[in-house]
Amino acid sequence: MFRWHEASTNLDLDQVGPFFEHLNAALGSGFDTATLTRFAETTEVEDERAMKTQATFEGRKHTVRFEVFMDNIAAPDIALFTRKAAFAEAIQSEIIAFCDALGI
Repeated sequence: MFRWHEASTNLDLDQVGPFFEHLNAALGSGFDTATLTRFAETTEVEDERAMKTQATFEGRKHTVRFEVFMDNIAAPDIALFTRKAAFAEAIQSEIIAFCDALGI
């Protein structure tokens, strides 16, 4: 059985798209920024939703589960789950870099 590895954070809704742009630039992951941003934007307050997408890490495509919990208006908790621990660790490192750059 495969284990899912998590990378997660809380962002303002208007930071979700720029975060995925940052992630794509840093890791060359190819996340579909528009689709993932729209998914987050259409999540209702107090709702939790998930979708699967594909992303590239170390030259290979991986399934990534994207979860959004809109616990506050315009400030979702987002989580990315992958079966490759090193990919989740790389995403978490980029979350930290992104938030540090914003001073959050």
